[in-house]
Amino acid sequence: MKTVNTAFKFTGMALLIIACINIAHSETPFDKDKNHVWSQVPQKTPSTDHGTFFEETFSDGPSVTRACLKCHENSAKEVMKTAHWNLVGEEVLVPGHDQPMRIGKRNVINNFCIGISSNWSGCTTCHIGYGWENENFDLNNPYLVDCLVCHDTTGTYLKEKGGAGRPDPKVDLLAVAKAVGRPSRTNCGTCHFQGGGGNAIKHGDLDETLLFPSARIDIHMGKLDFQCVDCHQAKEHSLPGRLLTVSVDRKNRLRCTNCHQEEPHEDIRLNAHTGRIACQTCHIPYMAVDSGTKLTWDWSQAGQDLGITDEHIYLKIKGRFTYAKGIKPEYYWYNETSSRYILGDRIDPDKPTQIAAPIGDRQDPTSKIYPFKVHRGKQIYDVMNRYFILPHVHGDKGFWTKFDWPTAAKIGAESTGLDFSGLYDFAPTEMFIPQNHMVSPSAKALTCPECHGERGRLDWAALGYESDPLIHPVLEHESFTLLDADEEPVQYSATPVSTRATCGQCHDVFTDEFNASHGYHNSIDPADLPPERRLLLTQGPGIPADPSGEMNCFLCHMKEPSHFERVYALNNGLEEWSISATLEKTNLIERTKTGYLWNEEALEEDIDPGTNYVREANCGNCHGLVQTDNSPLLVDIGTGNSWTTEKTGQIFSSQQIRHSGMNIRNKDELNQAWDVHAERLVQCGDCHYSKGRPERLAGEIGEHANPKPGELRRRCESCHSLADTHNWLPEKARHMTAVSCESCHVPKLYMAAQELVDRTVIHQDGSPKIIYRGVSGGKITTPATTYIEGYRPLLLIGKSVDGRDQVIPYNLVSEWFWANGVNGKEIPDKVMRAAWIDEGEYHNDILKMFDENGDGTLDDDELLLNSSEKQEMIRHRLIIAGADQPEIRAEIRGYHIHHNVTHGSLVNRECNNCHEQEEKQKSGFEVSPYLPGGILPENSLKSGPALDGHLTSSPDGALRFVRKRAIADTYQELVGKTK
Repeated sequence: MKTVNTAFKFTGMALLIIACINIAHSETPFDKDKNHVWSQVPQKTPSTDHGTFFEETFSDGPSVTRACLKCHENSAKEVMKTAHWNLVGEEVLVPGHDQPMRIGKRNVINNFCIGISSNWSGCTTCHIGYGWENENFDLNNPYLVDCLVCHDTTGTYLKEKGGAGRPDPKVDLLAVAKAVGRPSRTNCGTCHFQGGGGNAIKHGDLDETLLFPSARIDIHMGKLDFQCVDCHQAKEHSLPGRLLTVSVDRKNRLRCTNCHQEEPHEDIRLNAHTGRIACQTCHIPYMAVDSGTKLTWDWSQAGQDLGITDEHIYLKIKGRFTYAKGIKPEYYWYNETSSRYILGDRIDPDKPTQIAAPIGDRQDPTSKIYPFKVHRGKQIYDVMNRYFILPHVHGDKGFWTKFDWPTAAKIGAESTGLDFSGLYDFAPTEMFIPQNHMVSPSAKALTCPECHGERGRLDWAALGYESDPLIHPVLEHESFTLLDADEEPVQYSATPVSTRATCGQCHDVFTDEFNASHGYHNSIDPADLPPERRLLLTQGPGIPADPSGEMNCFLCHMKEPSHFERVYALNNGLEEWSISATLEKTNLIERTKTGYLWNEEALEEDIDPGTNYVREANCGNCHGLVQTDNSPLLVDIGTGNSWTTEKTGQIFSSQQIRHSGMNIRNKDELNQAWDVHAERLVQCGDCHYSKGRPERLAGEIGEHANPKPGELRRRCESCHSLADTHNWLPEKARHMTAVSCESCHVPKLYMAAQELVDRTVIHQDGSPKIIYRGVSGGKITTPATTYIEGYRPLLLIGKSVDGRDQVIPYNLVSEWFWANGVNGKEIPDKVMRAAWIDEGEYHNDILKMFDENGDGTLDDDELLLNSSEKQEMIRHRLIIAGADQPEIRAEIRGYHIHHNVTHGSLVNRECNNCHEQEEKQKSGFEVSPYLPGGILPENSLKSGPALDGHLTSSPDGALRFVRKRAIADTYQELVGKTK
């Protein structure tokens, strides 16, 4: 019979380091075709059926081994050469020591159960041998090798608890022997998942969830059904794979490049990381995904009767713990060598002793940033000799029985040959355990903002950097005095702050040069904006038309401006306090019943209320949702706070859509970020820059990325080269001229957006009725309970940033409103409120006519002008309220889409999106789900591009826009360039 090479495992030695450690200079590189990652995974051939090999029962473990060795003559000898058997490795020079030594679990300590010596029968329960009860165990006896612990396939083989590696008496040894086979995760996990004394205690990346894992737990074991031995491929029972907790050198390592290419990513920016970032750093974003793991262990608290029943918090025999699951690793440089505490080494009890720690730093070219679980302990040491003691804990005289530290220390010290002075205390320790398993699917790997930027998880200073290498340092703003319009400190005058006076202490504010350098907000005339966007400008940072007005500098240049409080002041007759109210979060000002009051004590000295460069969140205060934290995204759409998001559904966030807190169709499959630019750390000001570019954008930037005369923002081609891309596209140059990048790179919006703004009716609070597209259930104002489908934007011919006619994606928002029949102007909100509302309630006549279900309230389904009687009543009431010849009018506005950009395989490549087929044209684009007052809008857009087609009513009463022809044909006729 052919000898079977097998893979034996033991806790703490050749641990299950999955083949994912991407470090160069492998001593035994595989000769493989790099195009085939499976080339190094062994074929899983069927095991030999042993069902007829044995007939008589076995009396003990050694009798089973004798039977195995009749055919597998050399197997025991091979096992006896391994660290799994000997519990020490080959001689190695340990950092800090002059002479080579053999180290392993047999003679080192940890900060979990501490060590084996004097605790043999308990600690050797997991040994791949039988009966290691003391230091006199016969390591040369081949019949003491335990074959079954690695080759059992029944799942019934167990070691006796505290039995020095012997089988549990209840095990049917004959049944197990007849069913031996290839080692599985169950065999390896019997010991390795139980490291530290129980499931998931020690490693953070090895626990019983790996017995039957999903791909979410581990992509290799879950999706691909890898067994441990698929990566830890044994040769003569010797397994590759080392862990720094017991191995200090680079020998016998497993690496990701054993199977994967050196540059495995399609994105060259990701491949640029592989030289200094270990694969695990990005692909193991969290430890202890489901089971949790111990993070600290304080032995000094052991022996007390505290009445705590949660074993993850306290055990009398072991002390106090902290425990967590789904936690981030810690990150350190690691060059595959490590330090190791050896019994007898002197310690400084006032600072943590590193029991085992990685070696490496930023200057070491062989080092990579690597993820670690750092287990922090507090364990017994000899006060006089200043070294740690391996205490005796197991057995009749052990601490776990007697709870007597002096006796436990004395017996333990004698067993290791150390002197015990009789004086003991407890000192802090750290043990670094690299994370190699629980590899996430690539879609769940870390993205740029999870390491870089304000929300990054890396401690850059600890890694040897002055700061995040992708974030330009910004000078701190000096403290200053808040002054009012008369240049008096506001705490004395009790009047609103003046930015002209306050900021003017250092800046030449409100001069022509200053106004020109601050770009778009100062250059636009509110009259040129649609009505709903004018509110943004008057409430925003722009200088109002009144020459005496001031710019709200704080809104853009404070880290946390109070947008809510500013809007409150503007909407409640406190306009002169709106700039001051922006400081509400700083504790410098508070709103009282009579107005705003300055905190005189806080303003006694000069202050800096958090003044800084413009951040994405500052822009998002007015324009659209910009997410700046890692919490699951929830959109406050429907509140009016995010104008761009309301009109288009655009969200600027680096978070993957599937991580949001909203009910989005097929969310689990949406592995892309809301916007690829946000994911790549692009900030709003990097494209929407002021003409006087801030210092952080200075430097080696090519001419193509600099603003051109009259240009208000960068275009795609300002940063992206088209020279070597899109070569698959027929007539590439003509397409690039005719089609905007967004037409293909924003194929869908995964958020809802306004479809209809019905101002012919109002809610009780005076707000109009708004219907959103991309929603199939629930109310958009409660996104956690709303089912969101998103929508595909409509392609129309519009004007690009530089004035060219191009195909651009748009959302159409239809608006119905009551207007003055004489001049066509929309009837003011206060007149609408007077017509509908009486002392905060709907007028009785309106409630009586509209309340169809008789519940005394009006919901959205009842707020409809769906009869001539309702229209006449509202018209009559508007006239009473002061309206002149009120009539219903309708408009359609087009809002172009530039964000929520995607890339790669997610980009639209369907030609018929522009070169549409007849059937696709017929479906059209919904403009409104109903016609308020039965009024049709004009077949044109009030703002934006022309509609080349017609409006038609569908059987369900909805209004749809149907193209006259394909958008490519429209472009050809209107612009005369190309299909």
